[in-house]
Amino acid sequence: MTILFGHWATLNGVTDTKNVYALDTGCVWGRCLTALRLEDKQIFCTDCN
Repeated sequence: MTILFGHWATLNGVTDTKNVYALDTGCVWGRCLTALRLEDKQIFCTDCN
């Protein structure tokens, strides 16, 4: 099972649990916008500035 969640920018995308992905990386606060490619679980980030 894979769990994806957002709306918790203070985590900055960090979780300590396998197959759990925090996708809110604080774009609204000037950090980055994050996406996860489901096929291989690769994470992509782009600046929001």
